[in-house]
Amino acid sequence: GGGAMAGLCLAVVLQAVLGQECGTLYEVPKCREDCGSCGANPCCAIEWQMDSMTPQAVSDTLLASIGRGGSDGLYELKGHHPDYAWLATDLKDEAPLNFQVVHMPEDYAADDSAIAAGRYDDISISIYHLPGGGSRAVAFSRTRTATVFYQCDRGSNYRGLVNMMVDAQVSSYRERLLYGCPEKTPGTIPI
Repeated sequence: GGGAMAGLCLAVVLQAVLGQECGTLYEVPKCREDCGSCGANPCCAIEWQMDSMTPQAVSDTLLASIGRGGSDGLYELKGHHPDYAWLATDLKDEAPLNFQVVHMPEDYAADDSAIAAGRYDDISISIYHLPGGGSRAVAFSRTRTATVFYQCDRGSNYRGLVNMMVDAQVSSYRERLLYGCPEKTPGTIPI
């Protein structure tokens, strides 16, 4: 139906935008490049709201995608437990569904020096129930090994998070930037 077509259109648009060559110092605004927001490490934190999906449905959809290796075959599940009530609680929510993922961005998977440096993006996701129904997910991605050469992520943290949602075919969501990976307009100085 219309939802599948809208999802396909979103995926095509994101692929066209995110497929642009990303350089350093925010040369391509849509790349959402981060240069050391988390100390010397590039990172990105995003919140997604899915009004029509339960936390379990979001979790199952994302885990199925990650289990296949994600959109580029380079995602790997590192930790998951269906209920971390004894570890993590939010004062306003029930215990979230949590999981951890490691992603080797495609452009670094073919770079021997990046592999030798252990250059990966660690992703953590917590999915919460919304009081009126639906769910929200808080996703955080951080480049594991930052060196002067890898202090900027060329947009990999943002792409790693967004591509996960697109590959999982989450039908509809709203995105809000929490930290890092800014979208800059041409001519602005990175903050």
